[in-house]
Amino acid sequence: QNIGMFTFLLGNTIAALFKVDSAHILHAIFFLFLVMSVISIYMLPQYLLRYVVSFFMRRFYDLNVVGLQNIPEKGGVLLIGNHTSYLDWAIIQMACPRRIRFVMERSIVEKWYLRWLVSTLKMIPISNGRSKASLDHMRDSLNQGDIICIFPEGRLCRNGQLGKFH
Repeated sequence: QNIGMFTFLLGNTIAALFKVDSAHILHAIFFLFLVMSVISIYMLPQYLLRYVVSFFMRRFYDLNVVGLQNIPEKGGVLLIGNHTSYLDWAIIQMACPRRIRFVMERSIVEKWYLRWLVSTLKMIPISNGRSKASLDHMRDSLNQGDIICIFPEGRLCRNGQLGKFH
């Protein structure tokens, strides 16, 4: 931060010496921040998605996280939850300070309009026919220190009780 402030101060001093119009300086700063924003979104799109989801979710829900100390700061973690709403994934991601990789039914993951999102969030597809490969992928991800979240019921639970695993 100090280096950035010093660089802008130096740039402003040089611009003043050469009598550069302040509008040109503001345009240059705008362009610099625009380029840096595009690079950041390209390299870390999951953080943008997390911010947007959190922004809208906090308008409707008051999130109170209990037991966060049970999730280690490093190392693999397997989160297993009952699927009571279509917003479960967003609430879990908002509550956890680490990035979570979700396991999702392959037929949903392979839809053309979700491919970019699925690859960006590094979701793990699973299906009845190819569950062994998915389980191996999950194991490897856990060994690499990722957090994996799975809703093993495979569908929404209407009564809040954990149902049969699929």
